[in-house]
Amino acid sequence: MCEKQHLTGNRLTPDQKAADFEHLFQVIRDNHPFICLKARVEGYDWLAHYREFRSLVKETRDDREFARAIRRILLLINNGHTGIAGRIEATLVPRPPGVDDNFWDAWAARFEGIDPDVAERWQTLSREPEQREDTFPSMEAVYSGGDYVVVGVAPALEDTVDIQEGLLIEKVNGQDVHDYVAGLRGTGLLKYDPIRKRLYQGVLLLPEGTVRLGLVNLDGTRRELSIPGRTGQYRVAWTRSPVLDMAASGNPYPRTAGNLYSCLLKDGRGDNVAYLRVASMTFWSDRHKMEQETALLKAFFHDIKEVPALIIDIRGNPGGQDPAWHRIVSLLASEELEVTTAIALRDGALARPFAEWLESRAGAEYLIERSRTHLKLPAEVMSGAFRNPFIIPKSLKPDEESIRYRGKVFLLVDDRVFSAAESFAVFCKWSGFATLVGSHTGGDGIGWESLVCRLPHSGLVFIFPMAMGINPDMTVNEEVHTLPHVLVEQTVEDLLKAAAQDKPAACPDPGSDTVLRKCLELAGRGNAI
Repeated sequence: MCEKQHLTGNRLTPDQKAADFEHLFQVIRDNHPFICLKARVEGYDWLAHYREFRSLVKETRDDREFARAIRRILLLINNGHTGIAGRIEATLVPRPPGVDDNFWDAWAARFEGIDPDVAERWQTLSREPEQREDTFPSMEAVYSGGDYVVVGVAPALEDTVDIQEGLLIEKVNGQDVHDYVAGLRGTGLLKYDPIRKRLYQGVLLLPEGTVRLGLVNLDGTRRELSIPGRTGQYRVAWTRSPVLDMAASGNPYPRTAGNLYSCLLKDGRGDNVAYLRVASMTFWSDRHKMEQETALLKAFFHDIKEVPALIIDIRGNPGGQDPAWHRIVSLLASEELEVTTAIALRDGALARPFAEWLESRAGAEYLIERSRTHLKLPAEVMSGAFRNPFIIPKSLKPDEESIRYRGKVFLLVDDRVFSAAESFAVFCKWSGFATLVGSHTGGDGIGWESLVCRLPHSGLVFIFPMAMGINPDMTVNEEVHTLPHVLVEQTVEDLLKAAAQDKPAACPDPGSDTVLRKCLELAGRGNAI
C-alpha cells in the first residue's frame, strides 16, 4: 500500500520518477489496444517518442511537474478512456451481480496496493492551472460540418473589432486552422472526424496574447484580423441543442427523472411524436436513480404506445453503464434483438489474464482466427501483439412489461456520444432497432471496463481501455465510430440560434435544431431505415 506520506510534499527522487516512467511506458507499450491504431489513423507514433518522454520526466523539479508530465504523456495517446485516475476510478466498486468468480478475482487483483486518496492527490496535481478568473475567451468558435464557426464575441470586441457571429475561421497566426488544432495534441483531448479524416476541437481553443485570424466573411470573401486571445468581458457560453430544463415538470408533460426528460412533439403533419432525452447512462450502483428512471420509462412508454414515432435523443451523452440503455430497449422491444460485435485484447501482462479468462469460457466458435484474411481486421490486430479477437454476441429480449412498440424509433446522435452511449448507438444501428439521425458519434463504446495500473514508487494510478472494440462489419469502433443512417449537421443559422439561448428550454425547439427538425420531417413522412 502507498503510505499517506505521498499526500503532501515532494517525495519522489529522480530515480523513482525515472523508474515510474519506465513502468508506465512498458505497460502502455504491451497492453494498450490503440497505440498502433493512433499511429495509423492520426499519424502520431507514441512509441517513437520514448526519449522525448524520458527527458520530459527527467526535467521535472517536483511532484506537481512530474504529475503534469505523466498527464501530458498519456494525453498524447489521445483516447478518452486513457488518463490519470482519481479517487473514483481507483476505488474497487462492489461486485456486480452475476459476475464470474475467475473474472472478478482477476479484476479485483488490479486494485491491490492502490490507495484512492493517493490517486486523488496525483490527479489533482496533474491538472493544469486554471485561467485567470478575471479573463475569458474573447470569442468562441465551434466545429460543425468541417469548419470552425464563430458563435459568440465578447462585448469588448464587438465595439472595437470588425468580427461577428457566423464567420468561419480558416487560419490561426498564419497556420491552417486544422494544422493548428492538430498541433495542440497533448494539451487536451482532441476528437477525430472519421468523415473528413482529421483531428478537431468541439470548441476552438485560441492561444494567449494577440491572435491573428484568417476569416471567411458571410459573403465568402477572406480577410485577416488580429484580436486578443482573452478579454475581461464575457458573454458567450457555448451550448448545443437541446439544452433542456431537466428539472421541469408538467401535467402531463414534460416529465423528468434523473437523467431522463420526456415530452410530446409534433411532426410536419401535426401528429404527435414521442420524445425521450437521455442525458447520460446511469450507473447500476445508483439504485435510487435507476428506480426513478425506470418508473418514468414505464409510465411514458405506456402513454405513447399508440404514438406512431418515438425519438430517443442521446446527443451529448458521455456514457455511464450499459444497463441504463438495456432497460430502454427491453421495455420497447416486440421481439428479441441481437448484435454481434468483437473485441481484441493485447498479449501484455495486464491484459492477458482477461484474455485467458475469455478463451477458457468462450469456446472455439467465439474466436476469430486471424488467418481468415477476408475479414476487414486492421493490420495491428493481425500482428502478434494481439491475441485472437473474440466474437461478443449481445441479445436483448422484451421485458415482461414491454409495450412491444410498433411505431418507428429514431435515435439522435452527435460526436459527444461516447462509451456506453456509443454502445447503445452501435446496438440500435446494427440490430435495426432504430434509425440513427445526426452526425458521427464519438467512438470507443465497444469493450469492457478500463484497465487500472499503479506506478510502484509514486502510487499514481492511470487507466486505459482493456480491449479494442470491433464493429459488426469488423471495422474498429475507435477509428470509424458510428455513422448514422441519415447524416445531418447543424447549419450555421441554427448554431447561432442555439448560442443565443440564454437559459434551458422547457421543450425542445426544432426551430433552432437542424437534426431534430430533420428527424420530425422523417417521422412525418414515415421514413425509417
